[in-house]
Amino acid sequence: MSDYDENEDAFDENKINEEIASPDKRVRADAIERLAQKTFFEGNPEKSLVYLATVADLRSELEDHSGLMWTYNQMGYVESERAHFKEALDYYKQMIDQARKAMHTKGEIDGLSGCASMCRRMKRYNEAADFLKDAVALGIETDYRMLGHLKADLARMLRKSGELEAAEQLLREAQETFMQNGFENIVPRVENELASTLFDEANIELSLAKATEAYHLAKYDENNREIDRAQFLMARCLNQLGRFSEAFKILEEMKARSTNRKRQKHRARTDLEFARALVGLDRRREASALLNVLIPVLKSHKLFFEACDAIRMQGHNLIIVGELLEAEQTLVEAIALAEEHDFDGFFVEATTLLAICYEVMERHDDKVHQYEIVAANPLNMGRFEFWMAAGEIGLHYAKAGNSEVANRYISAISDGPANLVTPAIKAQSEEAQYWLLLGQGQKVKAKNMANKAMVNYLLDSRTDDATRLAQVLRELD
Repeated sequence: MSDYDENEDAFDENKINEEIASPDKRVRADAIERLAQKTFFEGNPEKSLVYLATVADLRSELEDHSGLMWTYNQMGYVESERAHFKEALDYYKQMIDQARKAMHTKGEIDGLSGCASMCRRMKRYNEAADFLKDAVALGIETDYRMLGHLKADLARMLRKSGELEAAEQLLREAQETFMQNGFENIVPRVENELASTLFDEANIELSLAKATEAYHLAKYDENNREIDRAQFLMARCLNQLGRFSEAFKILEEMKARSTNRKRQKHRARTDLEFARALVGLDRRREASALLNVLIPVLKSHKLFFEACDAIRMQGHNLIIVGELLEAEQTLVEAIALAEEHDFDGFFVEATTLLAICYEVMERHDDKVHQYEIVAANPLNMGRFEFWMAAGEIGLHYAKAGNSEVANRYISAISDGPANLVTPAIKAQSEEAQYWLLLGQGQKVKAKNMANKAMVNYLLDSRTDDATRLAQVLRELD
């Protein structure tokens, strides 16, 4: 190590130059490393990396594995600050290698965590999770004090990879670890992460409870970042539960607070929930105005999932307010974006909405075509939209006299899941059978089936369809 008094400035230029001239390679390496740090802090990361590369060469000659570990850590940090995540990842991997040679467990954990962070920045979540699994295993083995942080980070990656149950378990463990090691101030972050995981698991009520708990803990600690995040999650849950007034009140409070330090992506997501609350409160014109501003912002930040959600929502709004041509264009855009990014749920929802739009426009062939796209994918059978499409298609082909296709959908609806096949869908199937029986000259059976259909239409509050079918029967008599 370099020889200077503990009160002396380690970054003193004269002292650094003096030690760089030393015949002792270790002293030279330490001095150049300090020069690299000084250069970085002065705003020249490229030159800092040149100096650090020299340090790495010197420490390699000395077989100073512990020193090399620290040097590669700094090089990884500099590259990450330049947003050169792939290069940073390579340096952190070298840091791990040197830490293992030095038998420096904490350095190895830090290197694994650095690798995970870079993979996360590159959206390589599975790789990030693998690095963090190794870090957690080492942390458990060595009773690492920061183990809770590692578990929370791993849970976050598992959640992004869809391993929700494992993420939930890790977060509960992380929360306990934080409490045991004096990190109570971190608990609101973990509670928020747990609330997010529960939301992704569709456990909305429990997600709301956890987010509310996180809000109160964060408010007590005056942790504004976690307060904001908790309220966002609370509003999101309340919107899902149809409690739009409560969501709107929370979102108004969030928007009234100073936004100077809020990340733009978070603000955009908050505005999306605000628009959703407006839609739920039937304030659709206000929602449309907000969405018009918000959609380009979401796209610019590459928040394509949220953008697709917003465009789909806007298309639905435009149908309700009667702007049908604009609704058609908007929903076509939503479908294209969903298809491009494999957002299957939004693809099905937007396609179904486009079918509804065509129905209002009385473009019946186009309507059926969109429903056929939804029904063509058997993976959609667990969604309500599939069975809605089945009812519409079956009825369409029955009226057209195509018994083969109509019967295929009638049979599917008959065997369909009770929680998704609504009375209205049953009614469409029964009306389809009415038209097929009528075409076969079986008037009595046809009338009986029509009467069943009318009952089911009424059970689903589809009085217009029941009335229409009653008129058809009167004309038949």
